[in-house]
Amino acid sequence: MGSKAVDWEFVSDLGKRLQRSADDTLPDASRKCADAQTTMMDAGQGGGLLVVMSFFFAAAFLEDSLERKQTVAGELNRGAQACSRNWEATEKVNSFHVGGN
Repeated sequence: MGSKAVDWEFVSDLGKRLQRSADDTLPDASRKCADAQTTMMDAGQGGGLLVVMSFFFAAAFLEDSLERKQTVAGELNRGAQACSRNWEATEKVNSFHVGGN
């Protein structure tokens, strides 16, 4: 059985890509909040309360969504790092056994 090479660049970039994905949602959330604020101002006093309630529910949803995304990104990053360490340890053991024979 041949030795397998670890794609270290892929493994190290995996966490970075996931974190960037989580970070990329922030500008979108900021824009949506600004749009909601503009809608509140345009709605006037009559429809303003409904818009305000919608705004707060949307803000809570966006915050929860971002927290979940960051949590998942962190878990995937830790998992990728653990796989990488396990792979490296396996390669060292395999190299030792192959070199010892």
